[in-house]
Amino acid sequence: MKRYFYDNEKNYYRQEDSTAFNEAVIVFTGTLNYSNELPENLLEHMKLALSEGDFAFAPISLGSGIFTDKAKSRFVRSVGDAGFDACVFDNKSSKKYEEDTDISLIPEHSKIIDINEIKFGFANVAIKNSKDIEKKAIPQIQKLKNESADFIFFICSCRKLLDEEIAKIIAENGADYIVIKSTEELNKYCRIKCRDGRIVPVINSVGNSVLFGKDCNSAVFTVKVLRDYSGKFVVEDRIIPCIFTSDLEDRKNQLVPTRQFYNGRYSNEQTKAAGKKVRKLLGQNIKVSEKKRPFRNKSGFTPQMSIQEICDVLGVSSDFYDGEFPIDEKVHSIIIRRMELTPKCVAVLDETVDETKAQVIITENLIKETRPVMAIANRKIEGTPTLVVESPSEAFITLAKHIRMMYDPFTVAITGSIGKSTVTDMIKNVMSYKYKCPNILGNYNTFRSIGFCVQKLNSKYTGYVQEIHGGSKGAASLGSSIVMPNVSVITNIAEVHLQQLGNSIEGVKKEKLGIMDHIQEGGALVVNNDNEYLQNLDVPVKVVTYAAFNKNSDYYAEEIVELEDRIKFKIVCDEGKYDAEIFCRGKHNVCNAIGAFAVGRLAGIEPHRITSALSRYRTSGFRQNLIKKDGYKIFADCFNSAPESVKSALQSISSITPTHGGKRIAVLGDMNELAEMTEIRHREMAATVAESDVDVLITIGEFAMDTAEEAKKLGMEVYGFLEKAEMEEKIKEIMKPGDVLLFKASHSVQLEESIENIFGKIE
Repeated sequence: MKRYFYDNEKNYYRQEDSTAFNEAVIVFTGTLNYSNELPENLLEHMKLALSEGDFAFAPISLGSGIFTDKAKSRFVRSVGDAGFDACVFDNKSSKKYEEDTDISLIPEHSKIIDINEIKFGFANVAIKNSKDIEKKAIPQIQKLKNESADFIFFICSCRKLLDEEIAKIIAENGADYIVIKSTEELNKYCRIKCRDGRIVPVINSVGNSVLFGKDCNSAVFTVKVLRDYSGKFVVEDRIIPCIFTSDLEDRKNQLVPTRQFYNGRYSNEQTKAAGKKVRKLLGQNIKVSEKKRPFRNKSGFTPQMSIQEICDVLGVSSDFYDGEFPIDEKVHSIIIRRMELTPKCVAVLDETVDETKAQVIITENLIKETRPVMAIANRKIEGTPTLVVESPSEAFITLAKHIRMMYDPFTVAITGSIGKSTVTDMIKNVMSYKYKCPNILGNYNTFRSIGFCVQKLNSKYTGYVQEIHGGSKGAASLGSSIVMPNVSVITNIAEVHLQQLGNSIEGVKKEKLGIMDHIQEGGALVVNNDNEYLQNLDVPVKVVTYAAFNKNSDYYAEEIVELEDRIKFKIVCDEGKYDAEIFCRGKHNVCNAIGAFAVGRLAGIEPHRITSALSRYRTSGFRQNLIKKDGYKIFADCFNSAPESVKSALQSISSITPTHGGKRIAVLGDMNELAEMTEIRHREMAATVAESDVDVLITIGEFAMDTAEEAKKLGMEVYGFLEKAEMEEKIKEIMKPGDVLLFKASHSVQLEESIENIFGKIE
């Protein structure tokens, strides 16, 4: 199996690497019936659906002997190429196909596969009559139980649907999920309650799928299996309706997931009809999976207000309006940043901002080019209906607050000096295990972009997670006033944004604490108790503390073990101790994860769901991401930089072992926004590097040159540069496969460009 191997010592298959903790997602299709007329790209469009799972299998029927073994092997290989990990066969003669392909098989017997340290037993049984239940089905289940399977998938092929009584016998004997491959239509889904309290789903998966030349309907099934801290399993299953047809434009003779999963990517009427038919056949007991794309600049808006409502909220007359757009029809959006500007929006022209925001603000010329339905400005815009107000930005804030109060999602707001984006992403993962939240891609944390985000709310969303900027005076309090959080989080206070906040750490602390100003009644402020500036707070709201190391906290960590690809630890609180794993580097991320755990508990999410969600979090791109390429291990953290985060990054690469006699190379750039502490902190950083396991230090930037000078005095091998091209050439000169390289700097240094200049495109 791809990603799986047979462990002779343990006598079962298991993953090369786990992908989650206490949770596994199994994906399977209806039966794929072979025909020599099927195209080799039959399953090309299945890859996205299959990527949702940790393990994907396909029931396969190779038909009669009229097709050659070579052709059948080619078909099996194409199933593997699509992303399936295994095939389920109807006959015992399938071993020869396993030898000729790189996909493993589940023929007519049982097999145990360890998926994320949960041992799944797969029983594949052909049933012709009721005698086969006692003769074949129950013995296979018992065999898997004797081999210590944790969860048993019972896969059954039969000529007609099993009735519920027979399915109940199979369930009572230990099956946890029953998949029926019947020759009848896909028209069976039910849940059986067993005497021991287990709820066992029963589903017929065939649906006449993939019969060449005949329009038919099928589905991909996703089964999430979660293990709680008592050892019990919870099952959540969904369907992705599919269609196979001979005349789907651009997808002829291919199995295609319908638009519910692809979120509009395939809008063909036939795919819509297929989805409706599959859901009708299955009934309402099983949910439809939806692959939600993250919202970008101009997507995902919910029209919130009409021009008349805008005027009413701002307390002004609408008599000025002489536009063509209906005054009582909701506009597309209310926009204050040029990147979201679009026709059918209301454009807010705010000319009070300083020059540093010139690339963001909307100008009069842009309004004339884009022709929005109306403008809000401090003067009349020629050719555009204009609502004239004294302060356009204040008007925008008022409208954003009004929109937010139209809905009642459980809301979490996050700020901090460093790490807030990571914590925000972790909390989003956690919240998704109970709440439906808008998935907004990007670092939207100023009042302008928060006002953009709240316009993506609608009545279907039960949760909302919002990062809030706290790096300018009043920003955190203003952001809090717009989002009205149930829970506010402060990740830490550090010497960042000093120039904007009075050149003092107390000024930074005061501004960050502004995020609590508008917490809803009964809400809480969640703070990092490892951070000295957030300890023993005397504030007028409930405070919940979290930490990786400070045991005088409501939530803290024990038994932290840092491995190369993950960190294992226990989360300790009044409720008990909970094992957890995160698949990212740095002990500071243990603290971040515990903060997300605390928020999850305040949001009413069960502990096992929170830790499963945390294990699904992944760093990406050039933010705290360990990239393996061409024999090198590259720890890229190029988004932000402060003394605390550099120290944590150095600790992280010290725990990554070079290979083939390699070395550890730290590439450090300027740490910005340190004001009068800039030179002091850069010179102090040299000692931190020298105390780490770094073999070579390379610096880039004027400020980082101070670090290089001090490190040379301490006897390190150091190279300091002001030009990135020279730095990149030196790295290429001294590096060799087996090395571990850290790239860490403030975002303005753009070290990510250097990484790709040196190593090529990073996928």
